[in-house]
Amino acid sequence: MKIKKFEALEMSEALRAVREELGPNAVILSTREVRKKGGIFGLLSRPFVEVTAAIDPHPVLKKNEENKDSFEKTLKEINSLKEETPSAGLFEEDPHDLKASFEKFRKECQIENGQLRVCLEEMRNEMRRISGYSLRQPEAEIFPSRLTALLDRLVSNGLDRGTAFGLVHLLYEKLTPEELEDSDAVKVYIEQMVAGIFNRITPPGGEGEKEMPAMAFVGPTGSGKTTTLIKLASQYVTKKTPVTLVTLDTCRAGAIEQLKIYGRIIGAPVCAAPTSNELRKLIKQKKKNEVVLIDTPGRNYLNSDQMSELKDLEGISGPLETHLVLSSQTREKELSRMIGHFSVIPIDHLVFTKTDEVRPLGFLLTVMKTNRKPISYLTTGQRVPDDIEIATPKKMTELILN
Repeated sequence: MKIKKFEALEMSEALRAVREELGPNAVILSTREVRKKGGIFGLLSRPFVEVTAAIDPHPVLKKNEENKDSFEKTLKEINSLKEETPSAGLFEEDPHDLKASFEKFRKECQIENGQLRVCLEEMRNEMRRISGYSLRQPEAEIFPSRLTALLDRLVSNGLDRGTAFGLVHLLYEKLTPEELEDSDAVKVYIEQMVAGIFNRITPPGGEGEKEMPAMAFVGPTGSGKTTTLIKLASQYVTKKTPVTLVTLDTCRAGAIEQLKIYGRIIGAPVCAAPTSNELRKLIKQKKKNEVVLIDTPGRNYLNSDQMSELKDLEGISGPLETHLVLSSQTREKELSRMIGHFSVIPIDHLVFTKTDEVRPLGFLLTVMKTNRKPISYLTTGQRVPDDIEIATPKKMTELILN
């Protein structure tokens, strides 16, 4: 639906412009008198006519010829009215007479046979299509009650309404009525669609690749970076995969000692890299089958200097994954702002912590989809190494359904 405003000194001029640009099938949505500021407090400015018109580039109405005749008829009547009305001087028009004439024009521009009402309904449908979802009443008309209930369930579980509507609409198109009654079939299909949204996610830690990557964990203070790193390190040690822990946090009191204690407990060496050159050297020396997990100091995303310091991670030779660690207790809008600020460096994955303390969690899929950053891990408690999971499509489907 294309909508445009036209301005002219005369109504006939405005309608002529509508016809020339939008064609004879254009629909007049509104007309009004406008007086621009000018002269002495605007008293010497001449009023002009503003016409808002619309045209559907993909018309569904089958009355094009009737519309054309109606438009031509209106234009002829206005032209004849213009001939019958004496021209006024530039500043001699009586505002009351102008208002009366304008109301007459407005009545003559109304679309016959309820066409305006039909057009507005078409505009409403177009807005539904563009936004990805419709209003509650049309949803009940589009979907069977079972799918309407599923849509409400997805939204109440934190998924944004646009994505929820898209999932339900695909279910409605792809599954048979019998399959829609099968909860397991619906769940499997939703998981497939979530997997489509997850198309950028690869197994974290470079599984299946020839060389294991270094993994840097960045994020705001208190988001759970160090604990997440230790959980992953413990799992790699259990799998007999060589692990080295590296900390860039050489300023915070006790940061290195804390990591060394964890390293001794799980049997992993710990190194400090106070400069970017030392970090490059450590990564360059790592073995292909070795995992290097890099702990970084917490950053205030509103502090531009602290954000600039993250750029030390850029230019690191060899495979490097950057995981932005965020607390799921953070508000959705704030999460998007954080992701934007931390993106001064390439962010490969998102990690959400404390998911055991928040319900609902469907908004995590919305955050991932909106910011186009795949989620790698979800932490689900304080136990090391148990309370961490890979964010698979199956897991995310459980979050938006339960």
